[in-house]
Amino acid sequence: MIENDKIGLDSDRFVREVMNRIEKHEGGQSYSNSANLFRSEPDIQLNRFSLKNLLYSDDWVYIVCNLVATKISNQRLHIVEQSVVDGKRLVKPAEDHELQKVLDNPNPQMDQSAFTYVWAIETTLGGNGLVYHAKSNDELWNVGFEKIDPQFDQKNNLTGYSLTSMENEDCLGIEFFKADEIMHAKRPDPSYCYWGLSPFQAGKSSILFNRYSQEFLNSFYLKGASPQLHFELQQDVNERQSIRMLRSFEKAYGSRQNQRRPLITPAGVKAKPITTSLADQQLITYINSNRETIINLLNIPKHELSIQDGGSLGSQEMRLSLRNFWLTTLKPTMRFIEGPLNKHFKERLGDKYRIEFDLSTVEALQDDQIKQAELADRLIKSGAFSPNEVRQRIFREPPRPDGDDLVGTNSRGPQTEPPPATPPNEIPSDGEPIRSCLSGIRKIEVMGMKKQRDDQEKRTVEQIKLNVLDLFLKFLETAIKVIHKNSDGFPLPEKQTENEKITELLRDIETQLIKEFGKNENDFIKKNSGELTDLSMLGKEGVISASFNGGDIEAIQAISDGNEPGRLNTLLDARGIDSFKNISQTSSKKIINTIEQGMRSGSSITAITRSITDIFTDAQVVGSQAEKIARTETGIATMIGREAAFKDAQTALGPVVKIWLTQIDSTTRDTHVGLHLTRASPSSGKFENGLRFPLDPNGDPREIINCRCDMILEKE
Repeated sequence: MIENDKIGLDSDRFVREVMNRIEKHEGGQSYSNSANLFRSEPDIQLNRFSLKNLLYSDDWVYIVCNLVATKISNQRLHIVEQSVVDGKRLVKPAEDHELQKVLDNPNPQMDQSAFTYVWAIETTLGGNGLVYHAKSNDELWNVGFEKIDPQFDQKNNLTGYSLTSMENEDCLGIEFFKADEIMHAKRPDPSYCYWGLSPFQAGKSSILFNRYSQEFLNSFYLKGASPQLHFELQQDVNERQSIRMLRSFEKAYGSRQNQRRPLITPAGVKAKPITTSLADQQLITYINSNRETIINLLNIPKHELSIQDGGSLGSQEMRLSLRNFWLTTLKPTMRFIEGPLNKHFKERLGDKYRIEFDLSTVEALQDDQIKQAELADRLIKSGAFSPNEVRQRIFREPPRPDGDDLVGTNSRGPQTEPPPATPPNEIPSDGEPIRSCLSGIRKIEVMGMKKQRDDQEKRTVEQIKLNVLDLFLKFLETAIKVIHKNSDGFPLPEKQTENEKITELLRDIETQLIKEFGKNENDFIKKNSGELTDLSMLGKEGVISASFNGGDIEAIQAISDGNEPGRLNTLLDARGIDSFKNISQTSSKKIINTIEQGMRSGSSITAITRSITDIFTDAQVVGSQAEKIARTETGIATMIGREAAFKDAQTALGPVVKIWLTQIDSTTRDTHVGLHLTRASPSSGKFENGLRFPLDPNGDPREIINCRCDMILEKE
């Protein structure tokens, strides 16, 4: 079993041992500049430990790596069945393949999204992403690239990998894995085929400049230290003595480590500070230039980071930039991951199957869909191609048994009589629920409203997710301030304090946290309100268009125009207050529990603060929480719009009924499967589970979190 424990980097002996092995496999490379007469800094190499440390210590490295890994992990790894028709490769999902379960649940601690995120971030950061396949229980575990080394026989053939870890403070633990137990995704290195090349090796100058420039600003300008000194020596000092003295001063008083040490000079030597203004340094210009280098290492468009100089969201420039980002960075990284998977599972997959990322939902790669649809329509109407041939040539889909059965005099497929015409936007009079639902869904697609709402929902989810993450960071900052404010009341590690005193102190801290957290409420609601209101309006208009005919729509719209947007804003603001309180209370409870555990175990304030920081900076956990909150809130906003449409329809048309639509798959709640196509009670307006509509915020959280159900309306 692989345990993803943190490496004990504070053990000098361990680091030296591992570094010796790394240098052995990397040819003993040295990045020092031997031409320098002396150096104010020790030689710094971006070895594997330094690379991994960048993720935790350098903001822009984390930003770009997290962006790449997040986008990749949002695309599902699935198994497809492939075939070749007329020289073109066609694929279709193979969900029933036995390996799909392994991909969906790689190990007990991680789902596929988290597992893929770690693999992608390792491959992006270090150029190498390694996964151990525990064949005994068919589990997949990520292994940090800094912990593992390839091993070779006497003929330089790869035999396996050795994993080095700290078993205790005095002992190195080394475990050997066979080559066929490790899946190794690597960015190609032109000079070495067994280990990948990190893009940050080439960009190390910019990365280190960024880090040290910030420390320079903090140390010399914020703390008031002097950046340089001018020494006046006696006349009888020769050149050799001057250089020796200069080297001594550089070693003893230079570099970042020694910036606050007192200065001792020989008799007769005078030291004067040399001051340089911040403007003269032009550090901001150079920092921005280096930031551009870091971004360009991964071809990330500025629009993704909201630092573009021009070009609005949705512009042609932005679409082209995002498409290029997918084609030059994200898709190649995905191929680096797919390759080892397919090679490792080749026998279990079989000849016709392959593991791939599902890119069908990536909007940036779907720019040509409208053009493809127009071309397909022209080809079918021309009579030159049948619908099945168009599917193969244009959309690369396999033919369907009845795929040529379309109505039209120019289609070469079999002709069928058209069904009885149904007036546009009119539900069949027999009131059959499923026909009503299908009619509504078709009308949404024809009008283009479904795609508009989906696009708005994606944007809203991302925006709210960022707002929630920002709120978590503000909560962390507030928690640290409150803890230090109350530090005098904390029990000393060596002193046992009565339970009553600890309980009283915790209650006081919790009250302060809730009060301080509340100062962010208005800002949080304001940031979310615009996007949520637009989404709620689309949800309302969509269900009206899907459920009623033209005359009824006009009557409902006349009622609705008198209520909006004030009504939706009021409802969404009320929901925003409830959402903020839930986030605030959940966060404060986590903080209080952590403080209490630290107090009762005798931990120092520093240790308690570090534990709380870990809670709010764990990218995987916090990102998952923010994603869940964002998706729930966007879903609720849409359903609030649906409910508003229901009330307007009742005012305009009289009795109207709500019908529950369930998205049924393997993850659907059992209670929601049974609700599919059921009607709400005319008297209470609620469904059998007590909800007024899917994602009803007044309902049981177990019934609404991550719910994907919908509803449609029908006139009685």
